[in-house]
Amino acid sequence: MNEPVTREQAMRLKKVGFDLPVSTYYQDSNNERRGFRGSRVNNFNNIVIYENCYSVPTIHEALMWAMEKFGLYGYVVYYTFKEVPDENSRWFYYIDDLSTKIDLLFDFKYFQTYQLAHSDCLDAVLTEIERRVNDGK
Repeated sequence: MNEPVTREQAMRLKKVGFDLPVSTYYQDSNNERRGFRGSRVNNFNNIVIYENCYSVPTIHEALMWAMEKFGLYGYVVYYTFKEVPDENSRWFYYIDDLSTKIDLLFDFKYFQTYQLAHSDCLDAVLTEIERRVNDGK
């Protein structure tokens, strides 16, 4: 999936050190994504001339970065069993801590679409990263 992170997620990613080059960014003044045409990429989070800018990776790129940097693996699953609270909401996510091999479940929620579950998964991963950064881990 190629859905971009939201402006709020981009701001949170910058605060926890997201440093991969991407082709689009948000400016502090609005929600409009800007970027380069073609294959030109930058880390907008660390470029002085792009002050108040936030790199905009895809949700997948952000989750892969979190796995590499923090050992947190977030992934979305389609629930195929019969027992679900809402027949139309079968998507949910897991977050695994790869260093301890423990599943971290925050709020076990079901979603109507993969995209909604994917975005909420990133929010949960960011919450855990922020907790670790604030705790000095």
